[in-house]
Amino acid sequence: MYIAAEPFEEGDPDKGWHALTHEGFMSCGLPWALWSHDLAGSVAQGMLVGDAEVATLPGRTGNNQDLPHMLTAFTTTEGVDVVNVNCLQCHGGFFNGELVVGLGNATADFTGSAEEEAVASFEFDDEMLSSGTRPTDTTRNAMSGQEDRLDISTPA
Repeated sequence: MYIAAEPFEEGDPDKGWHALTHEGFMSCGLPWALWSHDLAGSVAQGMLVGDAEVATLPGRTGNNQDLPHMLTAFTTTEGVDVVNVNCLQCHGGFFNGELVVGLGNATADFTGSAEEEAVASFEFDDEMLSSGTRPTDTTRNAMSGQEDRLDISTPA
């Protein structure tokens, strides 16, 4: 039995690389203001990155310039600047200490809770302890738009 090949669309590899490294493929993410916040940023970053081996990708610009390879910052259709995972979370692996785009990530462990790991590594300060605010409350409130416990405005 013969199965005919599907039609193949020609593409532009430069445009594809730019889309992979600069554009979101999801419609949502963590608000950039939360990601870059002095207090809550470390919790947000711990939730998305954890203890993964990371590298930056040369040629990235803007908010993407210093992000780990498996994250992309982009603007949603509603105009919100966010950060979220990209294809390289699974399709970017390390060989001999060097990131190889397209190599499967053999060390990723999706069986645990990134939230628990992030909270465990977070240092509580006296103000947070006395107010009863936990990092997870702060993060959830900021992501849901309930900013009463955390100022997620961009630092001046």
